[in-house]
Amino acid sequence: MFLRNRIFDAFMLLWALSFVGRLGRHAVWLRPSEVRETSRRWARGVLWGLRVFLGVSQSVRGSENRPSGPRLIVANHQSWWETVAFALLEPDVAIVAKRSLAGIPIFGWFMRRYGHILIDREMTVGSVRQIIVEAKRALAEGRSVLIFPEGARRPIGAPFVMKRSIYLIYKELGVSVAPAVHNSGALFRLRWGVQARGRVTVEYLPALPPGLGKSAFIAQLSAVMAEGMTRLGQRPGDDCAER
Repeated sequence: MFLRNRIFDAFMLLWALSFVGRLGRHAVWLRPSEVRETSRRWARGVLWGLRVFLGVSQSVRGSENRPSGPRLIVANHQSWWETVAFALLEPDVAIVAKRSLAGIPIFGWFMRRYGHILIDREMTVGSVRQIIVEAKRALAEGRSVLIFPEGARRPIGAPFVMKRSIYLIYKELGVSVAPAVHNSGALFRLRWGVQARGRVTVEYLPALPPGLGKSAFIAQLSAVMAEGMTRLGQRPGDDCAER
């Protein structure tokens, strides 16, 4: 796997550089919709490379649970894989991500021009307000919003623990919530690299309607996330909670 990871790293570098060559000096004039389409092509190439060089594939189930129209997608966070995969699963999605990603060469340019919501990692009051304002803008454009309410990557098997701000965001946006779970942590390291071959499964869970009270929202979201993670073999038990 060490050798396969190094080959994949080389592929990722060449794949990124190929986009620099394609875009060239015209990149600054690309519209956001064109940037998103280019990003989807990049993401498809990354998933292809994972399958060919590292033996990592993916499957999706529960798609019938996704509500129609723009929605708030809530997912667990275990690796970098899900930020790439959801760009294809949810076209034009606005991902709430840490601002430091914008400093990565090439990748950061796409993050900024794509229309993602880049915030400080600490999730301050100002960050929550920013999420609400920019998420409302994305929803008005017909785009869904993806948030990882745990705030950081957590190893597989760890309880799903939500930030308190997730309810405020849900309340202010007034849209359905599409919970989703995956088991990327079984194959990926927390930071970078793949530790085993296999298949990552994404499962969409029963949606939550808008307008729930805080207690009902936290209880229902915790329950469906715990059940979904258990089905994927993560056994988080009943430890899902708010913090």
